[in-house]
Amino acid sequence: GNRLTNNKNRDGITRYVDKPNYSYRALAAAEESLLAKGWKYAINLNRVNMLNVKIDIEYMYHFMNKNSLIKYFQEVNKYAKEYADLTSKITTMSNQDDIIITDAQQTKSRSQQSSKMLTASLEIARKFLENLNSTTQ
Repeated sequence: GNRLTNNKNRDGITRYVDKPNYSYRALAAAEESLLAKGWKYAINLNRVNMLNVKIDIEYMYHFMNKNSLIKYFQEVNKYAKEYADLTSKITTMSNQDDIIITDAQQTKSRSQQSSKMLTASLEIARKFLENLNSTTQ
């Protein structure tokens, strides 16, 4: 069974603590992996109570809504999505620019498009930062 171990805390006070003996139980693969990596103990594999998780998420949503954070995050997500779309277009265009183009007019047209995309992405980033600053003040 259990045996008592003598532990001293930071203040030097001796406390007797039960140290459980789990030698009767086979270790799970995750526990064996942790011990093999040099851990001195394995984390308890308790099942998650999904009702508690649901309640915690509902409480967080209620708290965020009460403090007007939901609207703030919706704005951030809107601008972040626009920015992500634009940067993916810029990446696509820059990948296309790597292809050798023999026609000079096409090259000029592509570089103009790239500069327009870069200007637009900088504008979206500026708007994003302005909205971020205005909502946090």
